[in-house]
This record gives sequence, C-alpha cells and structure tokens, in this order.
Amino acid sequence: MKKRFFTGSFMYTGDPGIRCFELDTETGKLTAGEINQDVWNPTYLCINKTRDRLYATSEHDVGEGVPSGVNAFAINADGSLTHLGFAEASGFGATHIATNGKYLAAAEYYTGDVDLYALDENGGIAGHIANDRHTGRGPIPERQDCAHAHYVGFDPFDRNKLWSCDLGNDTVYVYDVTDGRLKTEHKIAFPAGEGPRHLLFSLKRPELAYCVCEISYNLFVIDKTDFKPTLIAKYPYLDGVKFGGAAAIRFGADEDCIYTSNRILDPPSGRDNVVRYALSADGRTVTGTEEYRTGYRFPRDMNVFAEYGLIATACQLDDKLQIRRINADGSVGEATDETDVESVCCITDLI
Repeated sequence: MKKRFFTGSFMYTGDPGIRCFELDTETGKLTAGEINQDVWNPTYLCINKTRDRLYATSEHDVGEGVPSGVNAFAINADGSLTHLGFAEASGFGATHIATNGKYLAAAEYYTGDVDLYALDENGGIAGHIANDRHTGRGPIPERQDCAHAHYVGFDPFDRNKLWSCDLGNDTVYVYDVTDGRLKTEHKIAFPAGEGPRHLLFSLKRPELAYCVCEISYNLFVIDKTDFKPTLIAKYPYLDGVKFGGAAAIRFGADEDCIYTSNRILDPPSGRDNVVRYALSADGRTVTGTEEYRTGYRFPRDMNVFAEYGLIATACQLDDKLQIRRINADGSVGEATDETDVESVCCITDLI
C-alpha cells in the first residue's frame, strides 16, 4: 500500500521547506514528492482529522526580523500543498501546533506563549483569538532561564481541553477553550529541572497521559483524575551525559509500549537513540526498556506507523530521514530505506 507523509525542516532560508514523501508500507521504501517552500523554517507540522489540511509553524527567534507564526495548507490529491494563509504569533519561536478542527493552537518556545486561532469553514486561519504567556523559570539557567512553552495538544476525549508543556518552568497547563478563550483549569507541577517537553494521550486508557522530559530524558504518567505526574521510568542510558535532550514520544502497537527519541550531544559519540519502554497492562508501570542507536545525530522527531510495523526517524544534524522495521516483539529492527533531507526535524502521520 502507498501512503504519504510530510516532513518539516529547521532552517532559516527558504530551502528545503515542507517535503512530501510516498511510503510503500509493504517494502518500507520511500519516494520523494513535492517540496513546498511557502513557509520559512517550518519546524513542526500537524494534519487535521479529515487528512485534507496541514498546519505548519514558522519558527523564528527574537530579533531575527521575521515574525513567528502559523500557516494553513490544503493537501491536494497528488500530495502538493496550497497555501491558505499565515497568522502571526504573539511571541517568538512557534515550535509546536495542534488542531481540534475548530481551533488551531501554537506554543512559542522563546517567549513562553500559547496562542489560540479560530479556523474558518475551509480550514484556513480566521484569526488570532486568545493568548496566555507563561511565567517563571527552573533551576537550570542554561535551559530554564524563563518560561519555554514547547507543546500544545487537545485531549482526544474532550476536544475543548488544551494541554501545554513548558520546559522552562517545569509545568504542564490544562486550558478550557470552550468559548474561544484560554481559561487555565490546572497547573501540573513537575519536579524541578525535569523540563517537560511533549505529551502523549492514551486512547486505550482515557484517564492517562504520558510526558517525556527533555532535560532529564525521564518518562512520567499523568492521571487525569487528580492531575498528578508520576515518574515511571528514569532514562537508563545517560551515564552522566547532560547536554542534549529527549524529543519525540510515540505509542507502539495497541499502546503496549512507548518510544522516545533522545539527542545526546555531550560528548558527540553517536549515542543518539530511540528507547522503547514496555508498559504494564494498566499503563502505569514500565516493565522493561531497550534502545537502538539511530546511527545519525539529533533524532528531533520520529513517528511510529504501528499498523504497518514501521518507524520513521528524522535526524536533523545529519540531514537523514530513516525508515526501520518494528519487529513482532516491538523492538526496532533493520532499516528499509533512508534518504538525505536537509535539516529534517518533523514527521507527520500518514495520509
């Protein structure tokens, strides 16, 4: 079967932009498709539920002279994209986006902002409607000098609840967006210095969400009945290495495990990896861990195509997009294909 996905890039020029790839789900082979350069620095992408609209960040730092913001695209039948518009962010460093079909949300890393945008009937961006700017800092000055919003996501069991991770102040926020405002309902405090980065909502266990922490690399589970974070796995392969950080978090088949990607730059010894955490039946305990080395530097994102037994990894610093098999036991197996993609840093779901 032939499926498509898109990749984003972390560059400050017009090239390479957003790329489309065709994936043969039987062989695991890639075919490069359209390149869209309508977006400058599209570091994160998301696709809507009906798989016909794609949203992309334009991530820029303070003082670059280019506004940070969000973009909307129509996905055409051949995988090409038609730009539907851009909306500016309240802050800088639009680093993560999510949609519930009615709204588009964005997290801005450099200024700690969360923005909410209304979508029109065509899936375009109708306008900016709400903002919340996080405050505070953590105990690690080189990573937590101020608030750094790094994730937004809508709860799949209540699409009016928006969650946001802030790496800089060790907090996960839960907002109600029912009336188009960002009304804070919960602030979930993590242990100081963990740096919560990205969340994963369980579809099998509606009361649970999982959070990977960038600074510590550790894995937490959050019970949505009491909004308490519980450490369920300390990253087992660090050995004193501090610089780098955990990045992506994805479920395996039937949510029997969680995969996280880990960027390890100190020393640059080729230890970048993906770790598989096996989960207990209730999802509250990690029963085992294993790693595979990516072979390339800085796996900023990865996506698991569990239905087809494949995992895709975006290794930003080596410009490499790689596809591997997932074995029947959930371990990561042989590479089926890889290709050069300049500064690749995001991989969408399949369409």
